[in-house]
Amino acid sequence: MPKLILLLFIPALLFNVTCYATEQKVLEQSLHQYYQLNININRYWKDDTNLKNKQSTERTLELMNQAMAELLNKKYPATEYQEISKNWEKVSKLIDDTSLIEQGYADVSLIASYRVYLDNVRQAMLKRYQENPPTSDIANSLILFDRIISTYVEVNTDAFGSFIRSANDEDMDLTKIAEQIDENLIVFQQSNSISKTDLYAIKIKWKFIRNVITSNNGQASPFIVLLNGNKIIQILESYY
Repeated sequence: MPKLILLLFIPALLFNVTCYATEQKVLEQSLHQYYQLNININRYWKDDTNLKNKQSTERTLELMNQAMAELLNKKYPATEYQEISKNWEKVSKLIDDTSLIEQGYADVSLIASYRVYLDNVRQAMLKRYQENPPTSDIANSLILFDRIISTYVEVNTDAFGSFIRSANDEDMDLTKIAEQIDENLIVFQQSNSISKTDLYAIKIKWKFIRNVITSNNGQASPFIVLLNGNKIIQILESYY
């Protein structure tokens, strides 16, 4: 390759890599807020007398709105963003037009619609996210824990949790996600990404809930998974 062409090619390549990394960072934040909203809204709907859970849900909805506004205002050209934008607009209208958080399961058709639109947002974001490498090992682990905790809690607390899920939904393969988490924890052990104290805490909590999440014995323990999973996520958030 002539030197002049090479000199022009390398900056262009570096520019593309930087652009993808910037997009990936914004996308990671939106995915993280999606999963946190899903965790909190399921926890609140399971016990809609708990004011603290309601406040957590309202706060994560606010953060989700901010993250989605930033993501969609970027006008990224990938086709997945058309699906994300269309369905997020439907979710937002549904939430604005109804007392969705407060209403819980009072209107079955309303909740079913909410689930379909939000699930479309998740799958489109996840598809785009997986087309480029994570911005860091921390980000990768954070999203993996988000996915496994959110899916487990949704399926085991919400009657609609698996109703609208497709057979090839990657988030439903909890064993595969658990194996990816195991691999990431080995990477952490070989690096200095996380302090030994925090890594030990993550590993202890993960060991405690891993079999619960991947077991098919029919005995669900969503609140045990929630308690320990949220502590793991909070540790990873402090490094993100």
